[in-house]
Amino acid sequence: MHRSGDVQYRTFYFCRKLTFERYFPFHSQELRKRSQGMFRIDKISPSHWQSVARILKQGVGMSTLPCVKLRAIVDAAREISQLYEREHGKQALLDANQFLPIFIFCVVRAEMERPCALCKLCVLFSEILRGKRLPSF
Repeated sequence: MHRSGDVQYRTFYFCRKLTFERYFPFHSQELRKRSQGMFRIDKISPSHWQSVARILKQGVGMSTLPCVKLRAIVDAAREISQLYEREHGKQALLDANQFLPIFIFCVVRAEMERPCALCKLCVLFSEILRGKRLPSF
């Protein structure tokens, strides 16, 4: 038996997800026109993080297997770090405040059809890492 708060939360979450998936393509087209500075990326990448966006588009956007999608997320994070080091020197280290704007910029640039799938996989991945859920691929 569900409490009324649970039902309200699930209804709200479901409606928010539908709204996001419905309007994200329009908003992402507008966001793709924005510069890296608008995303508050401190050090601008001359490559515009294209290799990361390509990894996300091919691995998350075009694949159907969850394990391939999760691997693409990890590969994209690794590529962000490696590309940042190549473009800004070995001494440059990324913290979360630098990494997240870059990752969001790359998700927008990846032109994925269903970005909610990426959000759900990120949550699943963090639960697996924290030991709250067993991987089942």
